[in-house]
This record gives sequence, C-alpha cells and structure tokens, in this order.
Amino acid sequence: MTQPHASGGGSNLQTPLEVPARTAGWADRLRPERGLEMLAAALLFSMMILTFVDVVLRYVFNAPIRGSFEVSETMMAVLIFAGLPIVSRKSEHIAIDSLVRLAPPLLQRMSVLAVQIGCAAALVGMAWLLWLKGSRFAAAGDVTQTLKLPIAPVVQLMALLTLFTALIHVVLAWQALRSPRIGPQVTSEDGKSVL
Repeated sequence: MTQPHASGGGSNLQTPLEVPARTAGWADRLRPERGLEMLAAALLFSMMILTFVDVVLRYVFNAPIRGSFEVSETMMAVLIFAGLPIVSRKSEHIAIDSLVRLAPPLLQRMSVLAVQIGCAAALVGMAWLLWLKGSRFAAAGDVTQTLKLPIAPVVQLMALLTLFTALIHVVLAWQALRSPRIGPQVTSEDGKSVL
C-alpha cells in the first residue's frame, strides 16, 4: 500500500482503501482513537519499565518481580487489541493494491466496499468468539497462575475492542460508498490532479 507523502513537497498519493479528506466527518474532528492511542502508549511504556526493572532485579539482585511475565502478557494482549481500531481507523493495514489501482472507478469502489464489509464481518465473528471464550473463563473462574488475576475481563475487553474495530470498518464502508472518487489520486503541490 502506498502511504501518503508528507506535505513537505512531492506528490500526494491516496490508496483505494483510504477515504478522501473531503468526506471526513465528525469522527475525524473528534479523534475518537485518541484515548486508545494514549492507552496503547501507556501500556507500551509500562511494559518497557516492568521488563527493565525485572531484568535488573533478576540479574543484579537475583530477585525477579513475581508475576511480571503474566502482567506483561496481559498488557501485550490489551495493547494489540487497542491498536486494532487505531490501525483500522487510519487505514494503515498492509494492503496490496497494485491491481486495484488499474481498475476503473466503479470496480475500485466495489473492491473497497467488499474489503471493508468483509473485514467488518470477520471482526464481528471474532468478537463473538472472544466474548464466548471470556464468558467461559468467567464461568470457570479461570485466573492466571502466579498472581491469580482473572482472565475473563481481559478477554471480554479484547472482544469489545474487536467489535469497535468492526464498527469502524462499517463506517469506512459507508464513507467509501458516499465518496465521489475512490482510488489512487496523485496530486501536484498546487492541488491539481495528475492522474
């Protein structure tokens, strides 16, 4: 997938899976992913500090932090699922669009809709399975081995974040449907279309 260039010069490329800026709505102005970005940053920083302190205590003082692996593992799971809506909202997934770029606009639009709706459907299915798994963990009272932290809330949070990501794909499909033009758009510095 071709990433847009910075506005410092050159051309501005837009991939078929990105929504043109002129169709951006309230979601872009409110930046709903900001909270998830802060959560992801805090989790990543916490994991870094925990790992550093654990390594120092383990190898210098022979006294590792009890349960540090479990805490890191839990933070990693939440970090991954908190990042999923962010990546989807910004259309930063890996995509191979070499054939789509050559297709006529109608086929490009159909391709974008199919991808977004397919992603939404797959994510809803995944969210449902995660929720069921979390419910089973809750019913069984499953906890982590060392610290005895309950597993169910983490898995159910993962399910909710996955469902939120599915909703984002539905919104992206709707925006793509309403967009006047989807596809590769190369513009010069003065804003005139090159392609």
